[in-house]
Amino acid sequence: MAQVGGNILTLIISTVFFILIIFTVGRLLAQIARADFYNPIAQSMVKITNPMLLPLRKIIPGFGGIDNAAIFLAAILQLAMVCLILLVNGSSIVAPVNLLILSLFAVLGTVMTIVKWGIIIVAIASFISPGGYNPVLGFIAQITDPFVAPIRKLMPSAGGLDFSPMVLILLIIILQDMLLSPIAVQMDFRAQYFLGL
Repeated sequence: MAQVGGNILTLIISTVFFILIIFTVGRLLAQIARADFYNPIAQSMVKITNPMLLPLRKIIPGFGGIDNAAIFLAAILQLAMVCLILLVNGSSIVAPVNLLILSLFAVLGTVMTIVKWGIIIVAIASFISPGGYNPVLGFIAQITDPFVAPIRKLMPSAGGLDFSPMVLILLIIILQDMLLSPIAVQMDFRAQYFLGL
């Protein structure tokens, strides 16, 4: 019975922190991409993350157009989620340095995951409803475009077909599987608790 209660609590913690981390990283990507912040999705992200993010910005300044406070917030949320899950499951907390490093890697992994699935969603939607506009799809396209654009410039056009999204997805999968996952597993066997790893 205690195990069932622990599993339910773990699920609740994971879900709440998953939403907060996704919204924080999504807002960071929207700022980098200079996405339309009047979009309803962007407005929701701003409302949810502002109470946590605005106080941090007074302490952690941005640099080069990057919102360092958002990166720090995402890492802290990741760290808090893992610590709570470990406590709920009766596991010992691993070395703090390892937790912090894994949290930062997990933020990078979350960025990659959002970009990867964002590209897939936009691609599927373009086949199902070409030319149609949806605010959610429009926002996703805006935050993924800065990652696709450099590859698009390097790749020659293939008869009107754009293979740059597929190339980027392949690169992300390779980076996640060959770089992030092994690092996480090597540092701690409880790496599955980290979003994006």
